[in-house]
Amino acid sequence: MSHPGFASEPITFENANEEKEYRTLLSQGFAFYPEQCEKALGIFSQMDQRWPYDPQVLGWLGVVHRELGNLDLAIEYLERTVQVSPTSELASTALFLALQEAQEVRQDFSYGDRSIDEASRFIVFATGKPSVEYGYILKDMLGECTDEEHQKHQENIEKGIAHLEKPYVPKREHDAEDIDSGEQISRIRQRGPSNRYI
Repeated sequence: MSHPGFASEPITFENANEEKEYRTLLSQGFAFYPEQCEKALGIFSQMDQRWPYDPQVLGWLGVVHRELGNLDLAIEYLERTVQVSPTSELASTALFLALQEAQEVRQDFSYGDRSIDEASRFIVFATGKPSVEYGYILKDMLGECTDEEHQKHQENIEKGIAHLEKPYVPKREHDAEDIDSGEQISRIRQRGPSNRYI
C-alpha cells in the first residue's frame, strides 16, 4: 500500500492479524474518499476507536471532516495529527489549508494567524525540506504578511522557501516512503468546498 504520509514514523503492530485488519480498513476508507465521505468517515471513526493515536487515522478523519464541511472537527483532528506526527508535511499542510478555509468562510483572521503559526512551526521543526507544493503555499503567504503580527513569521517562511533550492535527501529510511506526500497534498488541495485554498 502507498504510504499516505500522515505518519512521521512507520506504524508498528502487535501481530500480523492486527496489521491486516488495519490495512484492510484503511484501504476501505480510501476507496470511499472523496465520493462517499460519509462511508469513509464511518470507517475512519471505527479505526479511531481501535487506534486512537494513529496519525493516519487522525489525519484522514480531519481530511474527511473538511470535505464534509465540518471545519471545527477537521481542525481538531488535524491538530491532533500534528501533535502525534509533528514532522509530517502532509499533516502540517492539511491543517494549514483547513485553517485558511476557516478564515475565508468565517471571516475570522485568527484562523489565518494560526495557519501562519503552523507553517512556521513546520519549517523550523521538519526533518527535511518542505516540498515544492508547500513552498508555493508559503510564497502566497508572504503577500499576506503585512501587519506586525504576521511580520514575525516572515523570516521562517522565507527560510522554508529557500529550502526549495536544496535537493531533498531523506534523513531516515521511512522518509523515502514519504516522498509521494506532495502527490497526497495535491489530492487534498483539489478537494473541498472552496478551490481558493485547496
